[in-house]
Amino acid sequence: MESNKKVTSAEDYPNIVIVQTAFAGDLILTIPVAQVLKRINPLSQIDMVVIPRTANILMNHPDINKVIIFDKNDKDAGFRGLLRLSRILKENQYDLAIIPHRSLRSALLVRFAGVKRRIGFDKSAGKWFFTDIVHYEPYAHEINRIFLS
Repeated sequence: MESNKKVTSAEDYPNIVIVQTAFAGDLILTIPVAQVLKRINPLSQIDMVVIPRTANILMNHPDINKVIIFDKNDKDAGFRGLLRLSRILKENQYDLAIIPHRSLRSALLVRFAGVKRRIGFDKSAGKWFFTDIVHYEPYAHEINRIFLS
């Protein structure tokens, strides 16, 4: 996923989080984002927020520092769970959040966490909570869509 401002150095974004709390296929198609960010910013720490069912996909991935589980349908359900996880994210002091999942909950999560730069799609229900909005190209393949500006 690109924005009009390029992610160019680890000094600018030493601590990055990617929020992909959809299904396994969506997570797999999002992994290249972490790989490209790590290639651009080799010193950056890249964490991913995922649902419990998909966490094992990222096990031992060399470009992912930490996998944070968001159990949005069970223990993290509702507003209280959203606040609990946003406090955990806030402790990590992320400089950049990439949100390819177009849900209001994902947008609120990174906003409540105080992430400085939040990039997401214009078709997201929570687009008002992003600092950078990327056009959602409906006819592109998902992996290409994430990288389109």
